[in-house]
Amino acid sequence: GSAMSLEPGPFTPASSETPLVLDERAEVVNLTRNIVIQGADDADWNQFAFGAHVMVMGLGSVAQVDGVEIRRCGQRQAMGRYPFHWHMLSYGGNGAYRGDATPGSQFLRNSSVHDSQNRAVTIHGTCGVEVHATYAVDIRGHAFFFEDGPERRNQVTDCVAMKVRLPTQPIKEHDNKPSGFW
Repeated sequence: GSAMSLEPGPFTPASSETPLVLDERAEVVNLTRNIVIQGADDADWNQFAFGAHVMVMGLGSVAQVDGVEIRRCGQRQAMGRYPFHWHMLSYGGNGAYRGDATPGSQFLRNSSVHDSQNRAVTIHGTCGVEVHATYAVDIRGHAFFFEDGPERRNQVTDCVAMKVRLPTQPIKEHDNKPSGFW
């Protein structure tokens, strides 16, 4: 066989150490959990995409979520109605900085969000939260979403976003090109 080099220069033939087999393993995630937050499988969900959502507000709040499945969630074209949403914990309505979340008080770990009509996890105006080992699958709009830009010192680690799709009715212009992490 032959090989290409990333170094500038002439073509370099393959060596005996060049792998000739393509690694085609896929990411596999388990979406099911023993604790489930879900929207009803009713007419409001099926016709209007009106699903469950969790919103954490106020710097004094505490959200310690570990090992939870969130499904049939998010509300189509409803600003702020995301499956899991930290909302303005660190900034007041006038834009004044109020402080970071208390270390260890705000986290979403070892969880899954799937079948969402409006994002998966949103961190808006909030600093100092942790999202770890959380899987977002079959999401309309951005999956893991930092909303405005002043969100700092947040940790999003070992998370997976799969099957991120165009929203039926985008909320903002950038929703026309949804991504796993925005």
